[in-house]
Amino acid sequence: MSKKESKGLGVFIVSLSIIQMVLCGISALSTVITILFRNLLDKELAFMGYKALPLNQLIIHLIIYMAIILCLKLVLDKNLLGILAYFIVCIWNFIYSINTEGLKIDTMLPVILPILMVVFIFNKKNIFTSKNQKAC
Repeated sequence: MSKKESKGLGVFIVSLSIIQMVLCGISALSTVITILFRNLLDKELAFMGYKALPLNQLIIHLIIYMAIILCLKLVLDKNLLGILAYFIVCIWNFIYSINTEGLKIDTMLPVILPILMVVFIFNKKNIFTSKNQKAC
């Protein structure tokens, strides 16, 4: 039974991946809707006293969300490259958020899931390293 447990990803990695995929999917969908109805939303935001996001920031956010979804898919496939790409994209997202919005609590909250993912992946690191050692 211990062999079967050691080969699985574990409930926490799967749960965090699915939660983050759903959140990134919803964010990507809302970003696409924002891009499509940009003129209408800009008028509403100006009426409320907010300034609209530039189109290039919306597209960069969309690319980041899609990259995170793709990397999480690779993590669920037990791919080491997916783990590395996931953390690179998460760091890129964090730095980009600080760059555009400044350091505030809203930019710190998305770091919680990748930090939890580091802890759970570190506990299951033998799953991801065993494939690469067998190939060599």
